Parts: sequence; structure tokens; C-alpha cells
Amino acid sequence: MKGTGFSISPASKPKIVGRMTRGLPIKLRYTKHFSIDLRTASFILDKQAIRRATKQFLFDVNLPLVIVEDLIVYKLARFDEIDRSDIKSILIRHAKKIDQEYLIEVAKTLEKETGRTDIGKNLKTVLRWMKQFKQINANKQWLVKTN
Repeated sequence: MKGTGFSISPASKPKIVGRMTRGLPIKLRYTKHFSIDLRTASFILDKQAIRRATKQFLFDVNLPLVIVEDLIVYKLARFDEIDRSDIKSILIRHAKKIDQEYLIEVAKTLEKETGRTDIGKNLKTVLRWMKQFKQINANKQWLVKTN
């Protein structure tokens, strides 16, 4: 990955190695506005995400990328301002196509595995957003058809 422009500063290397050793995700920066997250497979979600990932070429590297449902569940765990914004951006583009049953099932499993009850609370918020975005998209389609 280094040959394609991703970098790790020498000062960050011990922290990154420590995080990976403890099974925590790491972030590799490409530019100020683009990075990728890497993690070891330690939860059921991780193993399912690997099986369901789709291969995409990125900077001439064929990488497995998580599907949107798994990405949303990963973002439910942290759910900071950036994660909420990312989820909304995903919903704007994919709300109608998201497998809601799978999303709920995986979020509940991750909540149980981690003991983090905030994941369920965050999921309820995202499901509400999904409903809103689906309605907005339906209204847009109705406007296009009637004009």
C-alpha cells in the first residue's frame, strides 16, 4: 500500500502496531480527506463483513470493501459527528437498497458481543433517518413523474 501513496509516520507506527495487536482498527491516510480503516476480524460482524465484501480496484489495488450495511454498523459503534454525517451520506444514495433486516440483525449481534447498549440506540436513530430519506426520495420521484 505504501507504493500507492498510503503512509504511516514513524511516530505513529508504535501506536498503530499496538492498536492492531489489541484488535482495534487503524486508519491509513492517503491525503487529508481520504483514508482507509483496517481492522482485524475479532467479532462476528468482522467475519461476515469479510465474506460479504465486494472487490473494488482502488489506486490499482484490488481491495475488498465492506457493503453499506456493514459500514453503517461499524459507524454505529462510534457514532461521532463524522460517522453520523457519513451514515446520512450513505442513506441519501442507498436508503432504498439497504437490507434493513440484515442491518438490524448485525447491529444487535455486535451490541451483544460488545455489551454496548448505545449501538441499539444509535441504530434506532439511523432507522428513523432511513425512513425519512426513503420518504424524501419517494417525494422527489413523485415530483419528477408529475412534472
